[in-house]
Parts: sequence; structure tokens; C-alpha cells
Amino acid sequence: MKTDSKVFSRNGRIDIMKGVCIILMVWGHSGEFGTHFVSLFHMAVFFMISGFLFKESNTDSREALLGFCMRKLKSLWLPYVLWNAVFTLLSKGGMTGKEMFTNILKGIFFAGGTQIGGALWFLKVLFVVSVAYACIDFLIKRIARSEKGRMIVQGMVSLLLLGCGYYCNMKEHALFGISTAFSCYSLFYLGVFLKDYMDKMRNKYISCSLCTVSVVILILCNRIESIAINLNQYENPITYLLAALAGWFLLYKISEILYNLSGIKHFLSILGQNTLAIVALHLLCFRMVNWIQVEIYDMPFNMITSFPVLYGIGMWRALYTIVGIAIPVALNIGRKKIKTVITNRSA
Repeated sequence: MKTDSKVFSRNGRIDIMKGVCIILMVWGHSGEFGTHFVSLFHMAVFFMISGFLFKESNTDSREALLGFCMRKLKSLWLPYVLWNAVFTLLSKGGMTGKEMFTNILKGIFFAGGTQIGGALWFLKVLFVVSVAYACIDFLIKRIARSEKGRMIVQGMVSLLLLGCGYYCNMKEHALFGISTAFSCYSLFYLGVFLKDYMDKMRNKYISCSLCTVSVVILILCNRIESIAINLNQYENPITYLLAALAGWFLLYKISEILYNLSGIKHFLSILGQNTLAIVALHLLCFRMVNWIQVEIYDMPFNMITSFPVLYGIGMWRALYTIVGIAIPVALNIGRKKIKTVITNRSA
């Protein structure tokens, strides 16, 4: 797309959006208050961001498409397999050796899973959606030459898949998680579609109006809609998309405001660049807070394994959120520094 170069100039704001979304995700998992509202849009925006950052050049040739798929294998499939294996081994008390081996093997096909690794569903669905979008886009380019024509065809495909996802939702067919990918394909498409229009919406009055309308839509949706993207559960595909768009415009406006606050901007950018580590590890880190509560309130030691939290109210919820974010980020930054040192020494 002609706007690919512009996307990189906006990466700072996108990192802030990702940072805000990841805070909302961890906060949502740490308690119940406000979770219904946050669930309307926070994971949907993650899929839209992935579409927003998708480059048209990824599907210009077979080589480019293969390169894109290989990158997704490395950034999404491999972490899923490795973390699923780690969490399976940590769950050894609840599994036999055969069950552990089977679960690790299933992880290779995105089929394995553990309670503590429940958030890894996002990696699986994003992998399926992004690779499917790229493959379909590659085929469409061989038919429709104009950018507008390709976007129209992709829009039709996304609506068709959304219909399939909604049907699976109504019939309660999980299809090994693929039903969630059907619905999320439309969110990825919305991100690609918005890429050409966000600069035009940077006008002060337009962005403020969109932000206001978005807040109203989310408040209304909070009363009539219930969304659990990980389970492919939603009441209506129209409100599903409306809530996602409203969340996008709201968070985009917030990111523009925070972009001018250097300290907060830097903090959220760091979180935005370490979302994978937070997604993978925050539920495990919650158990550290569980342990503190067990010690303070003199509870049975096995209460540490309470899922997702033991007591997620008030300041405890804040502590869950802080621990669930800070430790994964610190570990990931440390890992990167060690990798850099080893690489430099090898060179």
C-alpha cells in the first residue's frame, strides 16, 4: 500500500496502544470489576493492530509470502510450542508422564494447552488469521489488480468468515479454536482497512468527535453485548464490530494524547514492545501474589494454584496487575540483553 511508509512513522503510537491494551488484559484477568466493559474491545484492538501493521509487500510474490509465513512461525507458532511445553512440565502434578508428552506433542499443532498457559490462545488465533489473510491476499492479487478491488474482495471474505464464526458461536462449535479465527479475521481486515484513513482522522475536531461517539457506543454495548473473543462468544456480529471499532478510535485518541507525555510514552512503549512475554507469563506470575496472600491470611498452601487469582479485590488487584506486567517485562528485557552479549561475543 502507498501508506506502508506512514505506518512506521506511527509505530510509536501503536506501541502505546499495545501497551494500554496489555494493561487492560492483565487488569481484566486479575478481577471482575470492569472486566465486562474491557472485554468488549481490548483483544479486538490487538487483532486490528496486527492488521494495521500488515504490509502489502508481504504478498507481492511467493517468496515474500513464504518469508512472511516463516516469520509468523518464528514469532507466534514457536513461542506457543515452547511455552506450552514449559507450562505442561510445570503442571506435572496434575498429569501423568504420558499425558504430559501428549500435550506437548499437541502443542505443535496448536492443540495442546494448560490452565496457566490459557492466554496462549491469542498466539494460535493470530497465527491462523494473519497467515490466512496473507494467503488469501496473495490469491486475490492474481485476480484483482487495483488496491480498491482487493480491499473489496477481502471485505467480502471477512464478512463471509464472520458469518461462519457467528454460526459456530450460535451452534457452540469450537472447531479446535478455528471458529474464533473466523470471527477475528474481520478484525484483522478492519486494521488493514483503517491504515489508509487514520491520518485523515488526525484532525482535532474529527478525532474528538470519533472519540466521543466511541465512548457512547461502548457504554451502550456494555449494556446489550457480552463478548469473550477467546471463546468466540458474542451476541451480535454488528455490535461485535462496532465495539471493536469504538475501542480502536478511543485507544488511538488516548495514544495520541499520551504520545506527548514523554515519561508515560516511554513506559507504555516498553510494554507495547514486550506484549508477548506478558501474554505468556502474567498468569504464572499471579501465583506469586497468591503465595503472598496465602502467607498473610494463613491459608492452605495449595491455594496458591487458585486460578486466575485468589483474591482480586482492591489493592490486591493492583498488585496482581503490577506483578503480572513488571516481572515478564523484566525477564524479557534481561533475556534480550543476554542474547545481545552472547551475539556480540560470538561475532
